Amino acid sequence: MLRWRGHISVWESLEILPASLGVGLLNSSQFIGLSAAVEKSHLATAISIFFLSQQIGMMIGASASAALLRYGFRDALIQKLTDWPDRNSIVKDVLADGHVATYLPKALQAMALSSYVHGFLFVSGKGTEFAASN
Repeated sequence: MLRWRGHISVWESLEILPASLGVGLLNSSQFIGLSAAVEKSHLATAISIFFLSQQIGMMIGASASAALLRYGFRDALIQKLTDWPDRNSIVKDVLADGHVATYLPKALQAMALSSYVHGFLFVSGKGTEFAASN
């Protein structure tokens, strides 16, 4: 997230592989540890709760990330459009339908893109802040 500013090559997108491998190994080791620690009579229940908890966590994480992205994007776009008389309607239209941004003038498109990138950085920053506080 520190280097991404709106455009990325295919090779740069592969930088996420080490982190993905780490998450996969962590997930596998949690499953193995759970399987080894729980009595056989409770194993099915424990594994079901384990996977259910993962799914619920992913749903909450995706929903929270989307909400934070939208908030960060909206906030940045409002700040960039301070001189535009109809900024509220522009922001409302862009948030309602992302394709609206393609019909905006080039200057507004650039503002929308940089605001969208700001939204991603906002989500990343809030996630790091949350992780550091726990």
